[in-house]
Amino acid sequence: GDNYALSSLVYILLLIISVVIAPFTMPLFFIAGGIFGPIAATIYNVLGWGIGAAIAFILARFFKKSFLLKILAFKQIEKYEKKIPQNFEFLGIIFLRMLLPVDVLSYALGFFSNISFTRYILATVIGITPFAIIFSYGGFSLFEGKYVLFSTLVLLALVAFSAGFYIFNKK
Repeated sequence: GDNYALSSLVYILLLIISVVIAPFTMPLFFIAGGIFGPIAATIYNVLGWGIGAAIAFILARFFKKSFLLKILAFKQIEKYEKKIPQNFEFLGIIFLRMLLPVDVLSYALGFFSNISFTRYILATVIGITPFAIIFSYGGFSLFEGKYVLFSTLVLLALVAFSAGFYIFNKK
C-alpha cells in the first residue's frame, strides 16, 4: 500500500524479464489481479508482456540464431519454425498469441517471419489483451472469494483458447 508505484514498476519489470529470459509469469499475472485490482493488473500485464515481447522480437531479429542459440531453449523455438510462414498474416499472429507462450512466439516470429515490427506489436497487443483481462479478473475474483465469477472466467479462458486453436487450425 505504501509503495504502490514502486510495486507496480517492479511487477512490470518482472513480466518483461520473464518474457525475455524465462517463462515464469503464470503465477505473477494471476496474483496481480488480487494485488493491484483487475483494471490496473490488466494494464500492467499488457505492458509487461508487450514490452517483453517487443524486446524478444528485436533480439531475435538483431542477433538471429548465432548468439541466441547459447542462451535460449532453442529447441523449443525451432519446433515452431516450420509452422510459421515467412509472410505470416496479422490475424494469424493474434490467434497464435492466444495459443502459445509470449516468449516462445516472440523469438520464433523474430527468427522466422518477415512481419514488420509495427504489425507484430499491434497483433501482439490485440492477442494478449483478452487473456490479460481474463487472468486479471480471475485473480481478483479468487482473492475476493467470488468463486462463481472465477469459475466463469476459467471457462471463458478455455473457450477462448479452444476457439483460437480451432480457427488457427482451420486457417
